[in-house]
Amino acid sequence: MKRFLLLWLIGALLIALGLGRVNLPGLYSLTRRGIETCGTLTAFESNNHRTVHYSYEVNGKMYSGIQQGGAGERVTALSSRCQGYEVFYLPEAPHISCIGDPLPMLWNEVITLFLVILIFPPFALLASRWRSPAFRLWLKAEGRKK
Repeated sequence: MKRFLLLWLIGALLIALGLGRVNLPGLYSLTRRGIETCGTLTAFESNNHRTVHYSYEVNGKMYSGIQQGGAGERVTALSSRCQGYEVFYLPEAPHISCIGDPLPMLWNEVITLFLVILIFPPFALLASRWRSPAFRLWLKAEGRKK
């Protein structure tokens, strides 16, 4: 059982390091240091995972972004002259952005990663244990006794 749990932990760490590097750092940075601005939708692809194309302006320069999952339902008025979608961007890297509040997106990524870490390693280990008698014996071994 100790070997099974150790392999589960190693598998979970590898998955966390691999998948956690994809979206979590950017969303965390946007949640902590993101600046809100007004953006406009330029295209919407409902048949392509609700992909949203958007644009926004920072310091007189136009930026654009693409995000799957739609833009959310919340339309905000940031000032009396701006009606549009809220876009969050990083002040040091304005090309890193998301449309809508990044906090729910961050929690969605964390929950998904947590579930993958909980579910995938034990299933992989149990499948390996079932297919390989040698692996089954190695997992049962308690260590050498003198």
